[in-house]
Amino acid sequence: MKKNFVYGIVLGIAASALPGFAAEEVDETTALREQVRLQQQQLEAIGKRLDEIETAPAAEKSWADHIAIKGDIRARFENVGIDDTTTKSRLRARARIGVYADVNDRVFAGARLATGSDESPTSTNQSLEDFANKRAVWLDLMYMGYTFEKIDGLQAVVGKMKQPWEQVSDLMYDSDVNPEGLNFGYEKEFDAFTLIANLGYFSWQDKVSDNPATDAIMGAGQLAAKVDLGEHLTWTLGGGAFVYDNIAGTEIPVSESDNGTTTITDDNGDAQTVQIVKTKTLSNGNTEDGNGNWQYGYGLIEGFTKLDIKNGVVPFYLYGDYIVNAADGVDEDTAWLVGAGLKYKKLGFNYNYRDLEADAVIGLLADSDFSGGGTGGKGHKFQLKYALLKNWSAGLTYFITENRSAADVNTFLADLAVKF
Repeated sequence: MKKNFVYGIVLGIAASALPGFAAEEVDETTALREQVRLQQQQLEAIGKRLDEIETAPAAEKSWADHIAIKGDIRARFENVGIDDTTTKSRLRARARIGVYADVNDRVFAGARLATGSDESPTSTNQSLEDFANKRAVWLDLMYMGYTFEKIDGLQAVVGKMKQPWEQVSDLMYDSDVNPEGLNFGYEKEFDAFTLIANLGYFSWQDKVSDNPATDAIMGAGQLAAKVDLGEHLTWTLGGGAFVYDNIAGTEIPVSESDNGTTTITDDNGDAQTVQIVKTKTLSNGNTEDGNGNWQYGYGLIEGFTKLDIKNGVVPFYLYGDYIVNAADGVDEDTAWLVGAGLKYKKLGFNYNYRDLEADAVIGLLADSDFSGGGTGGKGHKFQLKYALLKNWSAGLTYFITENRSAADVNTFLADLAVKF
C-alpha cells in the first residue's frame, strides 16, 4: 500500500509538470522564429542600401582632387679640378615646383618652374654669389596630354615635356633636358613582358622663320621590352633612332651671362659705365665648320639593355648603352657606356664608365657634369645616395675623366635634397 501510494504521488507530480514543460518549449520556438525574422529584415535593409549606393551617381570631385603640386630643393657643393688644379669651387642651389592636373578622364597637363643661371637646357643650378642677389626662374615644363580610350596604353603629349623615352643612362641627354614637340607613347603589359614604344616629332631651332622646311627638327622612334625572366629577374632591351634634320650648317647657339659692370674712358676722357657680357658657343665638343655652325648631321642610332636582379640580400642591376651617329662623313661617331648599381635599404650606389666621341651626340644636350660637359670625354662616374629621412636624401658624386683636350678632369659633387 505504501509503495503504491508513493508511486501515485510521483506520477501525480509528473503529470502536473508536463503542461509547464510544453509551454516552455513553445515559448523558446516562438522566440527563435522572431529572432530569425528580425535578422531577415536587417539583411533586406542592408541589401536595399547597397543597391542604392551602387546606383547613386558618384560625388563630383573638387578641383583640389584633380591637381597635385610637387617640388624639390637641392643644395650642392661642387669642386672641379683640371690636371690637379682646382678651377671651380662653389656652392650651388636648385629649386623646382610644378602643378600637375588631371583635367578630366582623358586629358592631363603640367607646368613647372625651375631656377637656372641661364637658358642652358642641361642645368637648373644657380651659383650662390653676387651678394645674395635674387635668383632667376625659368619655365621648365609646359605640356598637355591625352589618353586614348580605344587603344589601351596609348598616350599623346605635346609641349615642353620630360624625356618620354625609355632610358637606362644619360649618355645621349642630360637628365635636365626637357624636349619640345609631340610624342606618342605606348606601354602595354602582357603575360611575360611589357611592351614600350615611342614615336615623336621635336623642334630644336627655328632656323629661318619664313621657310619652315629649313628648321632644325628631330624625328624619334623607339621600341623596348621589359621581360620577366623569373620572380626576381627582369631584362630590359630596346633601341631607337633619333634623326636630326637640318642640323648641318645650322648656327650653334651661344649663351650670354651678365658679369656685372665696369667703367671705361673714351678718347675724350669721359668716363662711361658699361655692362660686361660673357658669351660662349654651346658646341660643347661637336665639330664646327669654321663659321660657328655644326659641320655634320646627326642621325643617332641607339641600343640599350638593363638586367635587374632582385634576388639575394642586396638587389643590384647591370646596364649598357651604345650610340652611333650614322650621318655621312662623321669620324668620331661612337659613344658607349657600361655600368652597375645596387640598392640596400636606404643606401643606393651607381657606377658607370663611358667613352663619348666628339660627334656621337649633340654636345649642348649631353651631361653637363661629365668631363666638364659635352662630348669628347671618357672616364668613370661614381654615385652614392642615402635616404636620411622620408623625402630627404644626401648624395655624393665623383667623376674621374679625361676631356676632349686630353686633360684630367675630376669633379666632386655633394648634394642635400628634399622633395615635397
